[in-house]
Amino acid sequence: MIRVLTVDDDPSILKALKLGLGSKDMEVDVAENGAGAITLGALKQYDVLIADLCLPDMNGLVLIEQVKRRSPEVVSIVITGNPVDEGLRKAIGHQADGYLEKPLDMKQVKGAIGRGLRDGLETAEVAHCPI
Repeated sequence: MIRVLTVDDDPSILKALKLGLGSKDMEVDVAENGAGAITLGALKQYDVLIADLCLPDMNGLVLIEQVKRRSPEVVSIVITGNPVDEGLRKAIGHQADGYLEKPLDMKQVKGAIGRGLRDGLETAEVAHCPI
């Protein structure tokens, strides 16, 4: 089972990710802010973190940094609806394993998860990813 934590302050994005990714092989939890994500991360180990760059209580890159301190193997994907300049794109690439712009395309999200899992997890675990 692949465990995914999605973090965004837009309930429609959270709902789309939960419905679009959830399956018998992928469990998806949601949080509306960084503090909620940190709380969930303390209760459960996640394989993938999908975080909005602009959260109401912290920057998504700060959240990724905090999560990776506790779970360095987590695959992290940043999502954003704001235009990103080259400097920020490099910062995202340094901290995160993937980057996607909104509006999200579920095929691209699954592809980013699959690439991250293939790079970071054992082949046997990747076989369970419905991509």
